[in-house]
Amino acid sequence: MTDPNLSLPHSGLRPGFETEEQRLFQFKDIHYIAMPLPSIQNRVEGWSRIDDVFRPEFLQNVIFVASEERKSDIDSIRDTLHSCCGTEWLTTIQTETNSDTISSGPFVMWKGQLCKAFRLYDDPQQAFVVATKPKISKGSFENLRISGNYYSALSVAVPSRIASSNTKKSALDGARFAVKDLFVLGSFITREEPAESADYFAAFNPRGDGYQPAWSSSGGNGASLASYDWLDFTLATDSIVPSWFPFDSPAMYSRDINKLEKWIGAWISAKTETYSPKPSILRPTDFWPVANKAQQELVEDLVVDLEKTHGVKRTEISIKDLWKERTPKEAESSDIDEYLRNVGITSFCYSVYEELEDFRNKYREFKGALCEPNYAVEVAQHENAVQRLALYKDFLLKEVLQVEKREAFLILPITSQAVDYRDVSDDPPSAPNAFDGIWLAPILSAPELSVSIGEMQYVSEYSEKTENLPIAVSIIGAPGADMKLLDAIHQTLEDSDRTTVVATGSKLGVAGKYVKSNSN
Repeated sequence: MTDPNLSLPHSGLRPGFETEEQRLFQFKDIHYIAMPLPSIQNRVEGWSRIDDVFRPEFLQNVIFVASEERKSDIDSIRDTLHSCCGTEWLTTIQTETNSDTISSGPFVMWKGQLCKAFRLYDDPQQAFVVATKPKISKGSFENLRISGNYYSALSVAVPSRIASSNTKKSALDGARFAVKDLFVLGSFITREEPAESADYFAAFNPRGDGYQPAWSSSGGNGASLASYDWLDFTLATDSIVPSWFPFDSPAMYSRDINKLEKWIGAWISAKTETYSPKPSILRPTDFWPVANKAQQELVEDLVVDLEKTHGVKRTEISIKDLWKERTPKEAESSDIDEYLRNVGITSFCYSVYEELEDFRNKYREFKGALCEPNYAVEVAQHENAVQRLALYKDFLLKEVLQVEKREAFLILPITSQAVDYRDVSDDPPSAPNAFDGIWLAPILSAPELSVSIGEMQYVSEYSEKTENLPIAVSIIGAPGADMKLLDAIHQTLEDSDRTTVVATGSKLGVAGKYVKSNSN
């Protein structure tokens, strides 16, 4: 076997015989035993399609998990397995004497101990800060501590996708996901000193020339998912791509909207829903058009497809004009920019500053001094900012989305997308603006779906070739309309013959009509 693999002992799996030889095994449960030859062949072919850990060599030795009364059935398919799969050795383990967690899949026998098999993949994009040792029993997560073949790259162990037929089916069966490093993985055991952010390179974004930045603190989540077919989804923070502000909304990244809809349903315990009556399509002129003409054209194409699928016409609105016309009586100003002035600082920045209070106290005690910021936000200012955001939220729900009269979603840009090389210094940071479109979903506590809608061609200074840069759009639904929003966009992508699954690597794999030249 040329693929790198890892095997870990599975607690309680001692089949009752000893062997010094390292052998490969395929676990099967008794459910499969009654299958005729074509069914067995179909099962093996299915495993080969879905599972990159499984290989035909694992079927040279087969262990069946069976009850005592079913053990006699084994003989009926011994010859069948030998003829179709090359099985040379077969035995059984009684279900009564083994763990209920045993699942079908590839194992390795070592000195009488059955070890679950995992495949090792390198992380050349340097998207992972740490790879965890696969959990095969209860206990803490541990650092895998296996290096890859690339300089400073880790090796990541992935489990088999073959699910047991004995267990209750789950939407997450066979799925592999990675999590952002700020999520708590129980009592994670690293056995090393905490690392600094400067100890790591920023993840390498595979799109385009491979030299574009992986935006934000969740860049590793996006870079890994865009790079590796062996990864299905990642969990990051916030509700937009990229995830910028640490509100309380986690984000799920996926390449496949079909699976995303299923996984989100499992995540929030919700079933598929459809907009009824037809949804209103709202495009705020406060944020459109964008400077990037290719991006603007691709968004226009999508809006046309949304109109065709749902049988409605878009409604162009201005949040600023609506505020001016219908200013809430509690507001001090009919100018929304004035009303929200400094709210980004007095709400968001105050929370970040207070979050670090414990650290500052300990640092001051240890060092005896501390560089204080040039300004301090008072508690009263923060409370006032929170009240302003609450009033703004109420206005958005009643006057913009009009949740009591209709079902609607907003079409928003994810910045003005442009070529941005990773070695170019960023502009100095500016104060956060609460009227920015990326604040809408967190303020509303609403679902936000970011969808890749095409690509923009450009000549790379790095590769000196024509490359394709992904273009995406953000769509916000009303609070609680998560499944309706997913269904509406999923249906639109299918009705307009757009791809519902984007590829890994430098290109998304979209149709040629959704690839625009950069005419800016």
